[in-house]
Amino acid sequence: DRYNVEAKDAYKAAGIDAVLLSADKGSLLTAEPSKDASGGKAGGHEEAKLGIPIIIVPAGKTSLINALNVKELLEQGIFKTREQRVADGARREEKLTITHLEDGYNGRYKVVDSPQQMRREDWQRVVAVFVQGPEWQFKDFDLSSYGGKLVNFFGKVSAFFVEYEKTTRPASIEQWNVKVLTLHKEKRHMDEKIMNVFWDTLRQ
Repeated sequence: DRYNVEAKDAYKAAGIDAVLLSADKGSLLTAEPSKDASGGKAGGHEEAKLGIPIIIVPAGKTSLINALNVKELLEQGIFKTREQRVADGARREEKLTITHLEDGYNGRYKVVDSPQQMRREDWQRVVAVFVQGPEWQFKDFDLSSYGGKLVNFFGKVSAFFVEYEKTTRPASIEQWNVKVLTLHKEKRHMDEKIMNVFWDTLRQ
């Protein structure tokens, strides 16, 4: 069983929802306090400080996925371009998190688009990265925990490349261990499939 039942029951008894993420990419436990009907924290428990898994997105304006639209895509299955999000009044959040409900437990993920600001220990918490294509995207990545090699990083972290259908794919994507997610320019009802493929891949 992917879940540690005893640990899960212990957190639940303490009023904390927890989700255990595992697979060959490592095991990370994230937790957040349950809330009572009034919106307050049940029992006054503090958030379990066990490390929130990190999802890295490109900072480049030409990337289809970025800090402005990744939350809506991965939480609601709705894709909007950066330009559409700006028109909606969206602004880059300094502390961006994504919540994903799985088996009744809330998994929380931190979104980062400035890897140069991450501490060395933060890299152990990276579970997913959205690849833009050019290798210069990784110039600020601390790969010391992965033998200094990008190929080792992709072997431990789920990597994704988002593209529109019928477009030319960068040659580098074919060389890396990357999951390609294809968007339809007009069929927005297909976006939910992209969201599901992302979370299914992360659980593998």
